[in-house]
Order: sequence, then structure tokens, then C-alpha cells
Amino acid sequence: MVALEDKCRSPSGDGVLGAGDEMGREFSIFPKQFSSEMVIVEKLKTIFLVTRKTGCSTMINALHEAYGTDMHAWPASFGELPKTKDGASRMRTQELTDQAKDYYVFAISRDPLTRFYSSVHQAARIEQRNPNPVDYTKTQVEDMLNRMESGACHVDEHLETQAVVLSSPMNDGHRIPVDFIIRMEHMLDDFMVMLDDVEEKTGIRPEPETEAALHSELSKHKNVGAHDMEVKTEAMDTRVREVYHQDFACFGGTQ
Repeated sequence: MVALEDKCRSPSGDGVLGAGDEMGREFSIFPKQFSSEMVIVEKLKTIFLVTRKTGCSTMINALHEAYGTDMHAWPASFGELPKTKDGASRMRTQELTDQAKDYYVFAISRDPLTRFYSSVHQAARIEQRNPNPVDYTKTQVEDMLNRMESGACHVDEHLETQAVVLSSPMNDGHRIPVDFIIRMEHMLDDFMVMLDDVEEKTGIRPEPETEAALHSELSKHKNVGAHDMEVKTEAMDTRVREVYHQDFACFGGTQ
């Protein structure tokens, strides 16, 4: 799988984020985007890859409630703290060496069209520092799509393709292997099915109380369709499908 924004990643390809590799995205609150963020669940031997605007906050909260996971804490069982990691930053796949081979890796996907408009709305919220922002104009959204299509850096991180997360590199330059992709639209059902697969690969299954806690947290997730905004027209939908063609090929029709 080839991510549309690969040219924005580290030119050295050595999995080490240097000063020259920081891609400050214009509206980003977390500007270092060399690799994808992740949550490590040691007790379940799983790694969750974070994809923005796919209900990942629900999953992060569920894992925290059930296992006390912390996106900032490097597990002691993973060895020495990587030089790319500090106490203030979230964990990223670039910090993994060979640990992933013994872990079950999963992510969440979402219908690309509804995700795009949700991402545009989120970008406006961050830029305007307002939970109820003024929607971007047709010209502004078209400009975002043009920049995404060109592969240019400095595009809001919420607009990254889902292919980026599934193409995220580890420290050795290889892309992290993904065992299971949950559909956001069926998050709870897919997660419970996934637990059977986790048990088969790792020999581990959550204790009944923990599984009940995960079920309770994930059942709180509510699917939301595309945001109601003037720029969402048939013509704009067609343009989104053109630019995000890879995501539509991989994740389209997930509902």
C-alpha cells in the first residue's frame, strides 16, 4: 500500500525523526507527523493504531478504562526508551523495533466520504478555536483537496488518508503489519469478533470483568453521518472520491 503523503515523511528513511523531518502542518496541534500514533496494551499484547476521525477517541478511552493504558508511557517490557521518544510525546510506530512481531496490531477505518467532511469540520474547529466554527467555503475546501492531491505537506493532519496509518513505518523502515481493521460503523461488533482472533494469535483473552468493561465503553459509541454543510454537494463528493481514491478502494462502502 502506498500512502499519498509518503513524500512528507522522513527523507532519510531511517525511522529517526530529526529536526529537518518535522512537517509542521498549518493547523496541527501535534505537528510531528513522521509516523502514526499508537496505544500499546501490554496485558492483551495488542497495538492500536490511531486514525483520526474514525472514532479512535472511543477506543482510546475504552482501552484506558479497561487496562489503564497511557499513550505517553513507553512500556518497560519494550526495552530502552527510544531517542525519538520523550515523556511529553505520544507513542508512535517509528519507535518500534522488533516488538510488533509478537503483538496483535489493529486499526479502525471509516467510510471515506463521511470521514472527509468530519475532518474538514474538525480542522475548522481547531483553526478557529471554536467548537461551533464557521464552515469553510467551497474555495477553501477545494484548496485543501488540491493540496492533498498534489502530495504537498502542510495539510491539516485530520485530512490524512487512512492509508497513511496503515502504511506507518517502524524504526527499521518497514511498514507496521496490521492484523485486523475494525469498521467504525460496526465498532463494538467488530471488536468482539477481533478478540477471538487476538486469542488465537497471542493466547490471551481479557478477563470477563475486563471484557465487560470494554463492551460497556465501546457501546457508548454513536455513529455520526457527514456533517451538514453547504460545501457538501454531489460535485464535491465526486472530487473527494477522486482525491481519496485509494481510501475508497480500500475502505469504501464500510457502512
